[in-house]
Amino acid sequence: YNRPYITVYKIEGETFTTISVPSVTNVGRGVSFSPDGQFMAVAHYNSPYITVYKIEGETFTKISVPSVPSTGIGVSFSPDGRFMAVAHYDSPYITVYKIEGETFTTISVPSVTNVGRGVSFSPDGRFMAVGHLGSPYITVYKMLVIEITPITSTYYYSMPMFLGYTLEDGQAGDIVKFMSVFRRTNSHWN
Repeated sequence: YNRPYITVYKIEGETFTTISVPSVTNVGRGVSFSPDGQFMAVAHYNSPYITVYKIEGETFTKISVPSVPSTGIGVSFSPDGRFMAVAHYDSPYITVYKIEGETFTTISVPSVTNVGRGVSFSPDGRFMAVGHLGSPYITVYKMLVIEITPITSTYYYSMPMFLGYTLEDGQAGDIVKFMSVFRRTNSHWN
């Protein structure tokens, strides 16, 4: 319950050395590193309830992200590093961010019915589970990722015209072509 509310250690062999990190606003409740080691997120008491640091070597710099509605309790990055989820005390009890570069944007997900106590993604990123203080005690989301990105190569314009795509196991499938070629890339949660 004392500042800096979080301590980060550099580990070399069996030696742990403290690294200086800017303090969060109050007691840390949860922490997670992005899979690529580029970010560290801390869920905590007091607004903004979530603090994200950009990591460069041994330097941790706070970056701006939209706050969550109340005390952050658990935080987790998806295995591909494209999403970060924060479980918290007040409705909607879970906030999910889409990560593009250093920009964290909240996205809409179906709300859960009780205080979020923890959150975790499955190793393959297909599911996100939220633990609750009360019933239903756990909510599992299936993640469905569809993205739309134009492809501008002139080679594709010589292809026969067709329209279609496949979607398997929540991953974007084949290329779509109708006057130009696209790959679907929107995010939806079921």
